[in-house]
Amino acid sequence: MMLKLSNSPIEKILFRNREFYLKRDDLLSCDFSGNKARKLHYFLHNKTKHLKIVSYGSVQSNAMYSISCLAKIKKIPFEYYCKKPPQNLYNNPIGNYKKSLENGMIIKTLSSISNLILEYENCENILFIHEGAFTDKAKLGIKLLADEINRWNEEQNFDINLLLPSGTGVMAFYLSKYLSCDVFTVPIVGDKKYLIKQFNSYEKNSK
Repeated sequence: MMLKLSNSPIEKILFRNREFYLKRDDLLSCDFSGNKARKLHYFLHNKTKHLKIVSYGSVQSNAMYSISCLAKIKKIPFEYYCKKPPQNLYNNPIGNYKKSLENGMIIKTLSSISNLILEYENCENILFIHEGAFTDKAKLGIKLLADEINRWNEEQNFDINLLLPSGTGVMAFYLSKYLSCDVFTVPIVGDKKYLIKQFNSYEKNSK
């Protein structure tokens, strides 16, 4: 499977009498829509020697589903740690949870994120992917996105700012490093303090 991860369209819309330009990464793939296509770009386009993939997060996570698709493509097991699914969801799977199980995902109960990270993060034969599909390799796909935006911006006769929502804040953090314009983000999972804490965990010099 090959994903076209370049030149996703940019559409102009009018909202409350202001012009906005939307970078339509949601059109890249139904299985790796939006930032998941960028974050997992390296692993989708390179061979892997990992024996399995391990990740964690919420029980209906978009990242969970995309990683399950990656594992299916690479034909390796995928273990996903989360809080015990509600009984009704366990009995009648729906949404991303159902689709991920159909891709072969193995669900395990998460007791401690810190212990999970200590156990798997530095294992050579295991691809450990943090919540929200973050690994060190994620920045490579995000750099491709930034390059596309920078090229488009150079063709315009006006200056732009970039605005995006943040869960874990990975996209906003690395886009701010690679883009020639200013980046603004809005936390949608935690608050400002949570987002700054996330930024500080990605790189030591995160100012």
